[in-house]
Amino acid sequence: MIKYRLATIFDIPSISEMWRLMMDESDLESVDIIDDQEMERFAFQMTANLNNITHIIVIACEGESIKGFTHGNIYETLYSKPAIRLQSQSTYVYPDYRKQTVATELTDEFTRIAKTRSIYGMTEFMCKYDNRIIKKWERIGFKPDSVRMIRKET
Repeated sequence: MIKYRLATIFDIPSISEMWRLMMDESDLESVDIIDDQEMERFAFQMTANLNNITHIIVIACEGESIKGFTHGNIYETLYSKPAIRLQSQSTYVYPDYRKQTVATELTDEFTRIAKTRSIYGMTEFMCKYDNRIIKKWERIGFKPDSVRMIRKET
């Protein structure tokens, strides 16, 4: 049975490995090859985030084995209500555990924890327009709200 909980320092190596896999699976042009230095930087940042009250890291685990994670930060916006929001930054679930509601359950736990901190708005940021992923987020209560535009320097 999969359980959901806040991450601890002991979970950082597994979270880092899942992040590397997530980047490897990405087809974004902006994602470079993840080398050892980049892995160390990510692990360092996630370790610092564990002690940051404005950051939440939730894992899905089966026994001692981590099957997925999500993380994000609390921020203030001037453009929408509620003004204090939680922004999801990454969600990853191992392929064998996909399509089993693990990502949805991670998001639900993420949201539940945010509510204990009096945060009632949540934003999901996507780096690429993907109808399949947009539909997934719409099924759990999100709606598209803005478009991010980037320009490559020539």
